[in-house]
Parts: sequence; C-alpha cells; structure tokens
Amino acid sequence: MEKGIFSPKGQPFDIGISGWHFEREIVAQNYIKTLFTGVMLSTTIHAEPGTGLSTFLLKDMAPLAISQDFLVAYVDLSNPQIPASQAFILAIESIASGSSFSQMGWKLLKTLVSRKNPPPAPLPAPQNPAQMACSLEQLESQIQKLETLLVDIVKERRLLLLVDHAHELARDADAVRVAQCLRGVIMEHRSHMWPVYASHNITRWGLVFKNPKAPLYSEGASIHELPRLDRPFIRQLCTKVNTVMGMELDTEQVFRCFTQLGARPAALMRSVELLLQNPRRSLEDICADLSSGPRSLGLSTKAKANFGFSAAHTRTV
Repeated sequence: MEKGIFSPKGQPFDIGISGWHFEREIVAQNYIKTLFTGVMLSTTIHAEPGTGLSTFLLKDMAPLAISQDFLVAYVDLSNPQIPASQAFILAIESIASGSSFSQMGWKLLKTLVSRKNPPPAPLPAPQNPAQMACSLEQLESQIQKLETLLVDIVKERRLLLLVDHAHELARDADAVRVAQCLRGVIMEHRSHMWPVYASHNITRWGLVFKNPKAPLYSEGASIHELPRLDRPFIRQLCTKVNTVMGMELDTEQVFRCFTQLGARPAALMRSVELLLQNPRRSLEDICADLSSGPRSLGLSTKAKANFGFSAAHTRTV
C-alpha cells in the first residue's frame, strides 16, 4: 500500500501492480494447452525487461495450472547472491510441504528469501585445492538433494516448473550442475514434468539452450514472445483510476505514455502514482522524466532498473 494516496472516500488506495493485474488467461491457456497436450514438451517465454513476464507466470499461468490439478513450482534465479541450487531447493521444498501457491491462487516464492527468512549462505570461494574439493562436495550434496526432491514429487503428481530468469543457468558451476540435474530428471519423467523457462536476455539464453555443449541444449529451444500489453490493459487502468479517484484520464493519452515507457506496466503505474500525488503535473511530463534518467524523479539507478529500464532503453525512448 502506498502511503499518502487515498480514494475520494478517504480510504487508502492501492495503486500498486499487485492490485491492478490485467489478466491474460487466454494467452496462458494457449501456452498450457500446447504443453499438456504434448504439442511441446517444454518452452521458453521471452519478453523485454519490465513488461510483466514474472507477473504473467505467477498470476496467469500458475493459477490456471493449479485449477487443472497440477503442482506448480516457481523458481526465481534473478538474485546472483542466491546459488541456483538453493533457489530450486527452496521452491521444491515449499511445494513438498504444501505451502506454495496455496488457496490464495498464487504465492511469490521470493518471500522465502525475505529479510525475515534469509537464504542459506552461499558456498565460500575456494582458496586452495582442499577447500575446492570441500566446495565441490557440498555442491554435489545440494544437487543430489534437489534431484531426490524432484523425483519424489513427479512420481506422485504432475509438475509445472516455472524457471524465471532461466538464462542464469549458465552463470557459474552451481547453475550448470543444476541444469544437468534438471536434464536428467526431465528425460526420465517427461510424462509428469513440464518446464517453462522465462528469459529477457536472448544472448545469455542461447548459452543455456542453443550451445551444443550446454546441459539443456535444445530443451528450451522452442521460444515464444510474450504478447505485450496493449490498449485493453490501458482501458482497464483508466476505468479503474477514473472510477476510484474521480479523475479523467484519457485512454489514448495514457497509451502514448505507455508506448513511450516501452510498454512497461510497472513504469506506467509509477507514473500514475506520481500524477495522483502531484496532479498539477501532466502525465506526459512525468513519463518523459521517468524515461529520461534515474535522477529526474529522484530514483536511484537500481530503482530505475526495477521498472525495466537500462541505459540503452533511455537512449532510444
């Protein structure tokens, strides 16, 4: 909940992305149908950073699969401080205990590595051959644990495995071993396990799935572009804001701003938040500031990255 933003009735107004999700059920149905009917055994979904790919996985694909009696595991590899093996184990242990994607329909498994429940410390960098052997032994123990967890689950239930930022499976030895483990389990339990890989980096994705020497070569080679949000999303947003806030946002004006921001919903929502806080400014000016540089709105470079912007994006807008 954003502080200081209230509806005309005096109630706090949730303008955050979580409360304003634009459902893409038909798109999710198409992906899941092609997987579960055997048309494809696995797939990669690609989208530009900040265009809603993670939200689509969590709020559209996951609930739909759950409604069809599938277990769903969501693994986020975006944090380089969390080894890939630990990220997978956290996700798989969660569904083994029945705590992931509960009756609420979806649950972001990133909360398992929040400040209140920090992840296990990563393996220390080896300094000598003895330490290196110890680190490799710990890594193999983690991989064996992951394989056991996966096999135990797919023996009993059908599993949809959502791997976000899948291009990170090529980042280090830990990630490569995870990829090798996945390959083995997938090949042996193909009829009960459907992986969906999500990536916004085609170059690094190729190192995982296109390189003939890579463990997952050809596994996620079927790649599909996630359709970008368009005018229906803008119409829903404008209707909600105009109804709740008593404003008069123009659909075409907001759509132009959305396009200027690279069709990034989080960035547009931030622009609307700033407009509500400072109604004397125009939405066009706010969007121009947001796309021109992190300092123009008092945002750090890291904060700006959270909206899907990079130096390349700001140069081209």
